[in-house]
Amino acid sequence: MTFPNTTPDGHVEPVDVTKLKKAVSHSSVVVSVFAKTEDEWYNRMVPLNALSGELVGFGRAVCDGALTASIYDVMVIPSLQGRGIGRMILQRIIRLLTNKGIYDIAALCSDQEMDFFKACGFGDDMLGSTTMMYTRSGNDMVISADR
Repeated sequence: MTFPNTTPDGHVEPVDVTKLKKAVSHSSVVVSVFAKTEDEWYNRMVPLNALSGELVGFGRAVCDGALTASIYDVMVIPSLQGRGIGRMILQRIIRLLTNKGIYDIAALCSDQEMDFFKACGFGDDMLGSTTMMYTRSGNDMVISADR
């Protein structure tokens, strides 16, 4: 999965670190994967942390603490995508949420990311819900409904 803001050549645009820290600190569930080198994650099953390795994957969810949760981010560095790290992150998020008794879990994702979530057990919302966005910033990622 990708950050929403990328340059035409595929690089991630800088983010406001203060806002990112606040978003992560207010997330109900945060899962991170660290490795000493990109290929070493297969060889070492010992958990690493920010002091002993490089962040190679990340995911987070926000919940109301009782009924519902939404997964907003599941990201893996491009060179390690397709090796099961994203699935591992997603499974851990789901396990942490279901252990809290939360079984109504939504995933906010792009059309390109839907296959990944479907392969991990997600399906269409039986109520036919659609995600809609509101923004004050004029972000090009929000398209007007023209109603």
